[in-house]
Amino acid sequence: MTKPLAIVSGLVAVVVAVALVNTHRAARDTAIPTPSASASPVAVDPSPASLGCPDAGAVVVKDAEETLRGVGDRAESVVAWRCVDPKGARHSSLVQVVANDSAGSRQLVTTLVRVEEELHVQRVSTASGRIRITGTYWVPAPNGYFPAWGQPGGLIRRTFTTTDGKFFIASAPESLAPSCAVPDLETSVIEGQGPHVWLIKFVNRGKASCAIEGFPLVEMVTGIATPLAADATLSGPAGGVSKATTAPPIVLLDPHEIATSMLEVMGPRGAEGRGCATADLLQVSLPATGFVSRLAIPMSVCSLEVHPVVAGSSGSE
Repeated sequence: MTKPLAIVSGLVAVVVAVALVNTHRAARDTAIPTPSASASPVAVDPSPASLGCPDAGAVVVKDAEETLRGVGDRAESVVAWRCVDPKGARHSSLVQVVANDSAGSRQLVTTLVRVEEELHVQRVSTASGRIRITGTYWVPAPNGYFPAWGQPGGLIRRTFTTTDGKFFIASAPESLAPSCAVPDLETSVIEGQGPHVWLIKFVNRGKASCAIEGFPLVEMVTGIATPLAADATLSGPAGGVSKATTAPPIVLLDPHEIATSMLEVMGPRGAEGRGCATADLLQVSLPATGFVSRLAIPMSVCSLEVHPVVAGSSGSE
């Protein structure tokens, strides 16, 4: 009887061990959100309401569309959508895989990135059953992968793989660069091309690359109680981003590289100068970083506009 009991005990131990391995494997796999194929494909092209567009007049645009090659028996594409804000703010992206049929209609296969994840997509690329999505996250780092991030706006890459074009597996997000931190930025303001143009200049003095996105919050500190805030616009008479651009770019700033934001100032011109304020200081903050610097810049100001941060020293794309 001893031998049969030993065999039974051994089998129990094996079953327990297999159960433990499967438990650990399940815990590991569920730590990463894995999209699944849609059970009943539906028509695509999301509405402004489904994307949570904040403005009643907002429309939905495609930020990217890439063909997914080398998988399955049907033509598929990866599409990134987002709202177009009349004021130029960038909104969260929706990234989907869609199937294209010979009749020209498209159906949803799966959703890779939901609007609630607050990813601002910069680029989508595909190759042989692999999808890479690069963008900035504006919520706490996904699943706690980057505990060193002290602020949102970091640049990451998400990778999905598939063998059949129906089911997709998500890999752990990769950190490409955190958002720029105050100690790493050297900030100054210099005169631009034109009598009413100034450039806010950011230099990365850190040892690693960092990301900047959006409009600086600029306030002119004047003698009045309330500082004069700059209106955020994509472009103006002197420059900014191109007319075809609908949102601020995402700038990856390597060590010692420069990024700039153009400030267009309307100063007093004859009778227009009445009621304008004399500013002594320019206070600058960034969307992810917060307060950056307070710079001396004495001038008379009636109104001012600020354009997005762009790579390079011109303030324009």
